[in-house]
Amino acid sequence: MKKIIITLVIACASLLSFNANAQSTALLKGDNIISATIGFGSVTLNNIGVPPISVSYEKIVHEFGNSWRIGVGGFAGLFTQKYENTHNIGGTICAQSNIHFCPTDHWDIYAGLGLGYVGSTVKNSTVTLSVGAFAWSPMLGARYFFNEKFGLNLQLGGLGIGNVGVSIKF
Repeated sequence: MKKIIITLVIACASLLSFNANAQSTALLKGDNIISATIGFGSVTLNNIGVPPISVSYEKIVHEFGNSWRIGVGGFAGLFTQKYENTHNIGGTICAQSNIHFCPTDHWDIYAGLGLGYVGSTVKNSTVTLSVGAFAWSPMLGARYFFNEKFGLNLQLGGLGIGNVGVSIKF
């Protein structure tokens, strides 16, 4: 066990030091970010069929101060849920805007709001019901960019209570 912990610590330190000399990864006006995430947790039914998946696009449109950015874009996602004999499948498409705080070249901490449409079809042995409505989704997240193009992110809000995924900046 001790060898495994030492190996993990050395691997993490190597990864971080390898990227310490990389080009700047800070977000700048004009940067584009595409993210793909998988969600965990649900605010509606107890059991999740396939975890929520989503993709998002964002463009950094404004910089202010040394560390603050504003981005606009959108996200789309799908989810399925099952509770006893009831099945639910749905999706969402939203416009979003985020405010970013970039305290270092590698970290991007953001908060934002998505506004759009969510649709769902609920089905059990006796009835099928399709519904759709305007929806809003607050979000709070953080990304760590390992280099100038690739990062990992963790986000609260969106389709799942929490979401983890990857981000590509171009």
